[in-house]
Amino acid sequence: MSGDRPPGHRRVQIWSKVLTLMHDPGRRPPPLAILRASAPCHSGAFPPIGSHRRTVLNDRPGGAADKRRTKTPPARPKARSRKPRDMTWTVYSSLRESILNGALPPGESLSQVQLATKLGVSRGPLREAVRMLQREGLVEAEVNRRGRVSSFSIDDLEQLYAMRIVHESLAIRITVPRFTQRDIDALVNCLRRMEALAGHDLRQWQAVDREFHFTLVAHAGDRLMRTIRELYDHADRYRWLYIKGVPRALSIAAEEHKRIVEACEAGDAALAASQLARHLARTALTVLTHHAPEHDPTTVRAAIRLATGAETAPAPVGAAGRIRRASAR
Repeated sequence: MSGDRPPGHRRVQIWSKVLTLMHDPGRRPPPLAILRASAPCHSGAFPPIGSHRRTVLNDRPGGAADKRRTKTPPARPKARSRKPRDMTWTVYSSLRESILNGALPPGESLSQVQLATKLGVSRGPLREAVRMLQREGLVEAEVNRRGRVSSFSIDDLEQLYAMRIVHESLAIRITVPRFTQRDIDALVNCLRRMEALAGHDLRQWQAVDREFHFTLVAHAGDRLMRTIRELYDHADRYRWLYIKGVPRALSIAAEEHKRIVEACEAGDAALAASQLARHLARTALTVLTHHAPEHDPTTVRAAIRLATGAETAPAPVGAAGRIRRASAR
């Protein structure tokens, strides 16, 4: 009986039949099914064609070796397509913009329950977004684990703008000799767009202002550019104070931007650096004058001296929108 046969008996029979066929030239070659069945199962030398399909031979006594049934492995589940920006980044960007434009004012407590409901997200991405804002200094942690929008800091404002003055004046000195006509045309185009947007769309005006400032220093090198971008972004909330607090802020900025572009067109890197430094200093000094009139802006004045060689800083803009003619100390 087949049950009394030793293991491998069937394989020995198949090999015997194959050898007989191979040594008999008068008979046709062995069927492909027999050759497949006779191949060692675990040799691993040459995997059969279509090895991604598993072949099961009918190995019952009297069964035909070329009758087989195939089992196709189940298809792998498709990987989920990742969105360009995950939920955490989306929440972070939304909260950050609200803080910088004043929609979430300084000192505002951030309730995770309320924010999660308002933004339509779970609390996991929200917590991570708040941690990112804490690392950036825009949110402070409270004892009850809530976040709170960081208060305005006069020291932070002055340090930010002093660093911008030094870094951007250096970067524009490097960039101006490398300007092409295409760069100059891009700057002029920014001036026209900002003029058209002034008084109509502040948010878009800010976006073009960002493009303008980054074009001014575009050839300064990657490392310096990364620092300048970070400082520009951190100065956003203070720039909004200037724009919203001074009626003529945008027209004054337009005049200063035009003088910077004229210096760039003339190829005068030193003049362009001086005009840019004074433009940045006026924003900082105006905000300081309005919000901390008793503060002595020694850091900004030192940055101006370093960038321009001048001993006097530009005059801040008064509450009525006029530039004060008395020079700063």
